[in-house]
Order: sequence, then C-alpha cells, then structure tokens
Amino acid sequence: MKKAFLLFLFLLVGTAWTHAHWKTRDFSMVTNFNVKCDSGCTRLRFLMLIPRTHPGVQEVHSTSFNIQPAKVYTEHNTTFAEFNFEHPARDFTITVKTEGRLYNNDYASNRRQPPVHPDSLAAFLQSTQMCEADSPQIRALAGRIMKRKKSAIGRIGDIWSRVHGIKYVYGPPKSALEMLRSGEGCCTGKSNLFIALCRACGIPARLYSGIAAREAHAWPEAYVDGRGWVKFEPTHTDETDYKRINGSHIRLSDGRFTFMGMDTDTRYRYWYWGTAPSVDEAYQFVIYGEED
Repeated sequence: MKKAFLLFLFLLVGTAWTHAHWKTRDFSMVTNFNVKCDSGCTRLRFLMLIPRTHPGVQEVHSTSFNIQPAKVYTEHNTTFAEFNFEHPARDFTITVKTEGRLYNNDYASNRRQPPVHPDSLAAFLQSTQMCEADSPQIRALAGRIMKRKKSAIGRIGDIWSRVHGIKYVYGPPKSALEMLRSGEGCCTGKSNLFIALCRACGIPARLYSGIAAREAHAWPEAYVDGRGWVKFEPTHTDETDYKRINGSHIRLSDGRFTFMGMDTDTRYRYWYWGTAPSVDEAYQFVIYGEED
C-alpha cells in the first residue's frame, strides 16, 4: 500500500512538473543572411535588426558576428547592425549568433507592478492609421465588449477570443478596420485589431515584432493595472489560454517604427550599387526548456 501511494505521488509530481508554466528560458539564436552577388555589384550596404536587452522580458548575454559590422547602434528603441562591402564576394554569408535569457511576461507570470504615470500611457490609447480605435465599427464592437465585461482583463479576454478566432492568412499587414471587415489576415493585422479594440475599451496597448515559433512574428502587449505591460498571443492556434503563453518570443523591434526605409515588419534591408544581389535569411534556434 505504501509503495502504491509513493508511486502515485511520484506520478502526480512528475505530471505537475511537466505541465508547469515556464517563467524563464535560455536561448541561442543563429541568423544567417545568405548573399549572392555577381561581378556587376560594386558596393553593398546591409542593415539588420538584432535582439537587445529589455528588462524583465529578455536579456542578451552575448552577440557575435562572423563578419564585423561597420557599426551597431540603437534608434527608435531598436538595435541595428550595419555592414558595408566594397566589391563584395560573389557568394557570402553574414552570421549573427545571439545568446541570452527570456522572461515570460504573460498575465500568469507577471508579478504585481507599481503603477505608472498616466501620461506615459497616453500614446498607447490613441487611434492611428493602422489601429483605428476611433472608427465607428471599432467603437461599436468595443462598446458591446465593455457592456459584457467590467474588468480590464475580462475585456482583454473577450478581445483575445475574437481576434484569436480570425482566420490566419499570410500576406501584407492589414489595419484593424481592414481585419474586421475581411475576417482574415496575418499576425500583424491580428495584432492591430487587438490593439485597436483594447484602446477603444480604454486599455493601453502596443505592438512588438521579432521571432516566435522559429519564424518572423508580431504580437501585442496591453497595460493591465497592477501587472504592468503584459504580452498576449492572438495568432498562434496552439495557444488556448489568453493568460498563459507557452511559446517563446524574441523581440527585435520595440514598437511600431519607420527608419531608413524599414518598418516593424522588416528585419533587414540593403542598398546596392550596380547589379542587384539576392538575399535569403534563415534562423536556427535552441530554446532550452521549450518542447518542439
């Protein structure tokens, strides 16, 4: 009887451990940009986004390059590495390796945070070209949500369910209103709709982009009183609880930006003199503790 009880206890603890909600994970990411040029390409300027530290979200412990960049700098809260090549080799690869640690800032993991000044949140309540929070259609839907749900997290859950149920279709990003009308779109479009509805409900929300599920991705965050900025995943169908995110997200861009012809949905850009090169990107990951 005692052995049977110990076996039951072992299985119970083992099951709980297997399904434990993750809070930190170490990661290693290798990005390869495979460049092909012919003799007609006389000069190439290449600009890429690289991960940086975001306190409480991710720590970058090291970044290394197989080719030393001309400079690494931060603009619009986003870090760039820039390369310049004179008469580049016909075929070459730029490799960047980043190692660090991720912190899960979903609702279930976020500890209580002190309040912030309302002025710092004002920009994340505004209606914009891509997040039309003041459009009649968005406001009408937000009004129905606010009648049903009284708490901010309850309203976010309602918004998440609606956006999560929209069909994912790869393509150019749509605005929130376009998503509402078409009923389908990519991850950035889904995030735009999530953000617009949150803002129309009086909940500050913002956009991030980077890498998730080993591919380029965008996702929203919303500000919840007492919890701070919380990450949500309205795109991936394997995420079934809006308060808990199982997958890992690596930030590349901090919010929506436009810089040097790049934007939130761009991870690299290049300029050339002479014949146009071709560029392919590939990511390799090791995220410790994440099940494939």
